[in-house]
Amino acid sequence: SGSYDSANDEDDYDMDGACNDGDEDDDNDTVLDTDDSEPLNEFACQDVDIDSCDDCSQDGVANTLNDGTDNDEDGWCNDGDPWPDCSNDPIDADPYDECGNCHGDGFAEYCIGTDDCNDMACDGDCDQVAYIDDCGECDDSSNTDCLDLYIDLHTGPNLISFYALAEDVSVSTIFGDADAVLTEGSAAFNNDGNWIGSLLEVSQENGYWVMVSVNDALEILDADPINYDMDGEVIYSIHYGPNLISYPFQTDQSIEGALGDAADGIYGLLGEGFAAISTEDGWAGSLTSFEGGRGYWLVAIETFDFSFEGTEEGLSRMAVQTPVRAVPESYAFKQTTNQAFYFIESATIQNKQLNSEDIIIAY
Repeated sequence: SGSYDSANDEDDYDMDGACNDGDEDDDNDTVLDTDDSEPLNEFACQDVDIDSCDDCSQDGVANTLNDGTDNDEDGWCNDGDPWPDCSNDPIDADPYDECGNCHGDGFAEYCIGTDDCNDMACDGDCDQVAYIDDCGECDDSSNTDCLDLYIDLHTGPNLISFYALAEDVSVSTIFGDADAVLTEGSAAFNNDGNWIGSLLEVSQENGYWVMVSVNDALEILDADPINYDMDGEVIYSIHYGPNLISYPFQTDQSIEGALGDAADGIYGLLGEGFAAISTEDGWAGSLTSFEGGRGYWLVAIETFDFSFEGTEEGLSRMAVQTPVRAVPESYAFKQTTNQAFYFIESATIQNKQLNSEDIIIAY
């Protein structure tokens, strides 16, 4: 102006009375010119939080907490926040768990083996299908769930087996007040509450003759299904001749469906009051199905290993065992462990052909 005027001595962008040459912050955006990307633009300065949004873009002064639209209000603007709808700190820390929950607890290292994580199942999958049953096992199959097992016993001998067992399989725990127990090659009897004999523990592979003096029942609480427990399906090592085995399923199954190819090595099957033999035309006899809770004599014509069919995909051929026709009361008999079965293809008595309605009684 040709006269002394300190207020008009040079360009003064922010009009603060200090000319740009002498002003350390020309645009008054609180960022020194030496650090300012655009010293003469208060809406552009720097990106201290490295979220791709200029810290001065909204307020004209540096403010990392308001440098652009921020949905989750975590301080990182949407444009530069990899997860704009879920707060994260630092900016490169993924706030979502492995199942896609914002700040969820579904991380495998914490969640496998529990049912406590949002959307994550106990097996580490995010489908919420697998669960922990009362036995503490994690899977998505109801076949493995613990159950309370009850087996009714009638007076006399009962041929049974166990499709589920608890941790304690001692004879005294399993058979309680029964009179005696026999299995293939070993036995035990109850002497005033003390079990004596070579049979010490119950096996998942074996069948048992259980003797009781009065009608009774066996009870096993929180039993683990033997064909779906930690050691997998039950495998039977069959020797030549008779083998007293268990049936490892709760659901009944036809002989054909249960045995599969193993039937080729079997001559006959005997249950309590039932029997069947293998013929060229299939199975013949009163025994048509394996029943849960029952034991069976398997008579083999060779040595082989097998497991019952239906372990993974469910039982292939479910069936119901037809009760044996009752004999007239005057000919009634008591069941014993010494059974005999006769398979008759045809019979004629006094020139009269017998049919399915006739009964042959042999003692």
